[in-house]
Amino acid sequence: MNNDLSFLFYTCFITLLSIFSALYYKIYDLMFLSMMIQLTSINYWRRPVKGMRRNIDIITVNLSTFYNLWTAYSYSYYNFIYTVIIGATCYFLSNSYKKKSEVIKSSFFHFLVHLLPNISAARMHYHIFSIRNNNTSDYL
Repeated sequence: MNNDLSFLFYTCFITLLSIFSALYYKIYDLMFLSMMIQLTSINYWRRPVKGMRRNIDIITVNLSTFYNLWTAYSYSYYNFIYTVIIGATCYFLSNSYKKKSEVIKSSFFHFLVHLLPNISAARMHYHIFSIRNNNTSDYL
């Protein structure tokens, strides 16, 4: 794996933030989905070539994203929804720069695809935890 792709391999470990956050706040359905993303991402990015592993990774991420969006909407946590829109924009920018062979810009925007939704998911976990425990004075 070349250095540009190894950087993206390591960025998939940002998902651990979502896994541990969901575990800490006892939101096991979201933790399970984050674990599935972690596994499929590692599996794909260890040797990123188009094929079945990539398709499974994309399907897993998309299904998890839709479930997380539904959860965010259900708990009125709209910041996550906005972050997904920004993340999708970063994904398309990453692909655009990749087609232009601008590897550094492409990698940077793909890094943001990993980083932003995971930070927002961790904040959403706290938000859900606060609602479930009737601590309405301290929402993020």
